[in-house]
Amino acid sequence: MKGNRQGRIVVTEHRKYRTRIIGMTVSVVSLLLVLGMTWTSPSAAGDTQTEQPRGSDSPAPMNLESAKKIAVARVNGVSITMESVVEMMNNMRSRMMRQGSAQQQNMDALRQEALNKLILQELAYQRAKAEGLLPSPAEVDAAVQRVKTRLGGEEGFTAFLEKEAMSEKDLRSLLETNLAIGRIIEKEVSGKVVITADDVKKEYESKKDTFGTPEKILIADVLFFLDTHSEDSRKKVEEVLGSLRADPDRDPQKLSPDGTFIVREVEITQGSDAELFAAAQKIATGELSGIVTTSDSLHVLKVLKHTPATNVTFEDVRDALEKKLRTDAQQEKMKAWEAELKKGAVIEIVETKDSGH
Repeated sequence: MKGNRQGRIVVTEHRKYRTRIIGMTVSVVSLLLVLGMTWTSPSAAGDTQTEQPRGSDSPAPMNLESAKKIAVARVNGVSITMESVVEMMNNMRSRMMRQGSAQQQNMDALRQEALNKLILQELAYQRAKAEGLLPSPAEVDAAVQRVKTRLGGEEGFTAFLEKEAMSEKDLRSLLETNLAIGRIIEKEVSGKVVITADDVKKEYESKKDTFGTPEKILIADVLFFLDTHSEDSRKKVEEVLGSLRADPDRDPQKLSPDGTFIVREVEITQGSDAELFAAAQKIATGELSGIVTTSDSLHVLKVLKHTPATNVTFEDVRDALEKKLRTDAQQEKMKAWEAELKKGAVIEIVETKDSGH
């Protein structure tokens, strides 16, 4: 293994091109993101200084060339530089902001997480190389051609490289790395995850009640504050009901409350109010009920709208459930694989004044 291969270790990104390029080269993007496999052009860091995440404990900006030379860790002899860590931190902060997690994170914790991602990237690449999974020059050529096609040809490709301050050699290095890591992840993580039809069916059955929507009825409810067992109370309700029936619109909202009742519009389901729901189910839309007696009150109802239940079948959600099960299983497998990668690896954390240790 060569000494410093940091120019090949692709670490961060602030721009939309990351999704484009990685999407063109591998089919395991979600797992690559766990490792932080992304790209940031050198231009994103500025011409003379590395861009540091700002915080009360942020180290002072340093010269870009100096950051390139400072090794903060070595993985089986391969250096990871301060520049790479800072770029990874910037990328992680940008991603958190896009996801709405803009709260200030402890800088030491962010730095440690960024370094851990870079270590895992390097270990994954080294495993891919040991397994003979590095792409051939012809395969990298084909990947470059796909990028050119996506960018509209040579002119768009050249403009992209200029904007990102990348050389074609830089891009080839990015593609070669991503292809290699994508292949080893496919072989040792995603390719080993098996989701059967029975697994998906069991997941559906266990969460069946959460799919679809229940039957709903929108009612105008004249709710009386009267004794449910009193004959006088029932006479009062009959009087109000008679007024409603005499109204051509049969509109409860036209009633003038006298302190014995209120009128409310409410959408009910079997789960929200079983007694009123059972009564409302017997009433056609636009019609009035008789006197409805519940366990604690008297009502007159008018059904305004009836919305039938929607049922979600297994076929409706099978693909989505399978995808979720596969993603969850891959993430668990990835955690175990990360631990396995570190076993036996020689990982040296270099204590330097500038690394914050």
